[in-house]
Amino acid sequence: MLRPAQPLCEIEPITARGGLALPHSKPKTMSAFAAVQFQVAGVVAARAPAKVSAVSRARYPRDPRPTRKPCLDRFLRPFARADHRAPRTLTPTVEQATRRGSSVVVRAAPKPGVDGVPYTASNTFIVPDGDATIIQRFQEEMAARQALMKTLPGFTSCKLTAGSGNEFTFEQEWTTKQAYEDYMNHPQRRKSHLAAGIYQYMPKNKWSVPENFTPILPRK
Repeated sequence: MLRPAQPLCEIEPITARGGLALPHSKPKTMSAFAAVQFQVAGVVAARAPAKVSAVSRARYPRDPRPTRKPCLDRFLRPFARADHRAPRTLTPTVEQATRRGSSVVVRAAPKPGVDGVPYTASNTFIVPDGDATIIQRFQEEMAARQALMKTLPGFTSCKLTAGSGNEFTFEQEWTTKQAYEDYMNHPQRRKSHLAAGIYQYMPKNKWSVPENFTPILPRK
């Protein structure tokens, strides 16, 4: 004789908050696995957030600050809205114009000998001993260089100035940088060297070339 089926387990009806509600009913016959699933679904539905009325929302306003974690900022920053970004400047830097591919032209300082600015080179020499013979040989060598400069294209002017403490400053000016380099590479200029006993200081700017085979002294 067959016996009537008995329920494997009995569950109590669960009423959820905020939407889904399970109707009250009598115990049903189901397997243990189905009963566990039913219980889990009911717990999840019961933990769902409740709906907030308009009165509660007006009485307890929501915090306007973002709730995301700071560690996610570096991932979400590229996707931020345009109004959250820093205001753009009217004069972008060279780096900004290059990165954005902007059509704004950022003008740099004019280069000597390239943008119509004369190319000027300056060298300072010194004779520590103050020997008159060495000074005379130095002046004769510089006079020969000046005579060579006047025969080359692009030459503008040159000047040898005597300072205090047996110091001499030689300044030369050319229309372009190429003209200055042509003079420095001239065969007669390459053969011209200063006598022993003459020293020089390292030029202050990068446009001037130090003298070859002449000892360099540290500036005071």
